Amino acid sequence: MLAPWLAHAAPAATLKAVAGDGTVPFNYLLDGRLQGLSVDLAEELARRAGLRLELEVLPFRLAYERGLHQPDLLLFTLARTPPREALFEWLGPIAPRDVWLWKMKRRTDIQIRKLAEARQYRVGVAYADAIIPKLEQLGFAPRRNLEVVHDRRALGRMLRMGRFDLIPMVIWSDGKLDAEPGMAEEALEPVLQLTTEGGYYFTLAKGSDPELLRRLRQALTATKADGTLARLRRQWIPNLSEAADVPATAPR
Repeated sequence: MLAPWLAHAAPAATLKAVAGDGTVPFNYLLDGRLQGLSVDLAEELARRAGLRLELEVLPFRLAYERGLHQPDLLLFTLARTPPREALFEWLGPIAPRDVWLWKMKRRTDIQIRKLAEARQYRVGVAYADAIIPKLEQLGFAPRRNLEVVHDRRALGRMLRMGRFDLIPMVIWSDGKLDAEPGMAEEALEPVLQLTTEGGYYFTLAKGSDPELLRRLRQALTATKADGTLARLRRQWIPNLSEAADVPATAPR
């Protein structure tokens, strides 16, 4: 029988990963293919760690639950916040965080100059989104002016239909609502900054192989040292300042 310390002697040759779709510019489906900063970075980390990336794409809520409970499964992309701090092993940061409320550009009836004005509108947000506690802290509440949906992809459709007036997105989103059958692509615009706390990370579940975690962290450090992460940031977030960075721990 193997000694306990040998049970995780070496990680498997395959790095299994799960990503939630619909997180621009980190991981999102376009023409049936997952792409984004996190996808490219995950492939790079696997290569440097000597592993083959095996990636599964799921709705965000399912990806989150899998990543929370399944050891040795790489999950991306998550905002690092105090409520989540003790739930995961964190790899990053890969990018800073800057979340705003956005509206349809054609909705000229929505005029917001301060937080109190935003509270009169309906905000739609996806299940398990890290911005929910912040919205509640700012005075948004379920069944009053906040509605949580289980499918992140439904947010844009509901915004277009007028079910919601506002949705939260990072400032680097492309600002366009994807075209649907019979409908043209429409523009969005940011109206109110919600938070810049924390940053965006990859995670592994608690109880994951320490050697796997070490190799992935070592690979991530190397991408920062040789400029690979900076190059990917420029590619996927061209309007992000070179000086922008985030702390290595969650905000308090």
